[in-house]
Amino acid sequence: MEKNGYKISSHASEDFIKIKEKLNIKDEYQSCHTGLIDGYAIEGHVPSSAVD
Repeated sequence: MEKNGYKISSHASEDFIKIKEKLNIKDEYQSCHTGLIDGYAIEGHVPSSAVD
């Protein structure tokens, strides 16, 4: 994402499942990465073109 002009901050957590539950990400959509962009949760490896 940084290579495509996004400013990011990374937070490693052992409670990633709780974070996903707090964001109301259903089990079937949970993946390896969770991002928050302008109030939206982005889950998994999402191309920057889809985020744009």
